[in-house]
Amino acid sequence: MFDIFIFIEDRDIKYDFFKSCLIYIFGGVYINWTIKPLVPLKDYIDDDLDLMTCISYTYKKYLSFGNFSYNPQILVSKTFSNDLYKIILKYEELYNTRKEVEYLRHNWC
Repeated sequence: MFDIFIFIEDRDIKYDFFKSCLIYIFGGVYINWTIKPLVPLKDYIDDDLDLMTCISYTYKKYLSFGNFSYNPQILVSKTFSNDLYKIILKYEELYNTRKEVEYLRHNWC
């Protein structure tokens, strides 16, 4: 994972990757400080939740990229979430193929 972190040049994507890895290992909640929830989290987070995030405003533009179109402004995950692991594997795939990581296209999405 360290090699992938070093490979990613964009600061924001690097942060999203790091945040995803930490929450994958430890579980928990991340909410961007600019988000203002209209209802308390406890009102829509169930105990059996595997992963919760929000959709990106660019989801239609990049839908052809395998539905890889989420935005981690809000990220809630249990420890070792299978769904979050799949997202981390997308970064690994980009690293293994040495594809350039573009912010709007690969913003955690």
